[in-house]
Amino acid sequence: MNDIPKDNFPSDEELVQRIESGDRKAETLLYLKFKDWLATILHRQYYGRSYIPDVLQATFLSTIEKIRNNKLRNPSALRPFLRQSALNIAAQFHNKGYDSKNHLDLDLFPGIQDHRDLFKDIEQKDLIDFTRRCINELPNERDQRILILFYYKHEDKKDICIELKLTTEHFDRVLYRARQRLRALVEEKTKGKPRGDE
Repeated sequence: MNDIPKDNFPSDEELVQRIESGDRKAETLLYLKFKDWLATILHRQYYGRSYIPDVLQATFLSTIEKIRNNKLRNPSALRPFLRQSALNIAAQFHNKGYDSKNHLDLDLFPGIQDHRDLFKDIEQKDLIDFTRRCINELPNERDQRILILFYYKHEDKKDICIELKLTTEHFDRVLYRARQRLRALVEEKTKGKPRGDE
């Protein structure tokens, strides 16, 4: 089932309807359809945080519980609902105010798996430390600041724009160019080396 092409997944509305009717297979399909998308969002917002897999798991458990109880009033809004739920739960983890024990037992949701493999690469402390060292070696100070503020300190885009005197449109271009220069530096340093040597 993990090899299902994205285009072959049921619509969001159909998934919600099937979960409401007690279809456990639809719960698994919901997870498979959105897990990579949500993982990317969480990684972008909370880079390197060890609790990201727990946030992902809690998001699916909470969402499925709500759908089962007919509490998702607009099935067509499933995607934004998932995204906002994930960010809300992540913020609670970040502020140490979230207890995953308050959520339903994972055994109640056989379609939801442990997601730590999704993050096994980006969670390695040595990789995070290596990337930080590379950022510090970038010759452009603004590149260093925007990467650290956005990916390490998780500051809001608006606040970064104020600090670096950027417009919101300019922010995206500056961040993109900084990431490209960082990528080039990382590739240069790791060229010909086995992974993990740095």
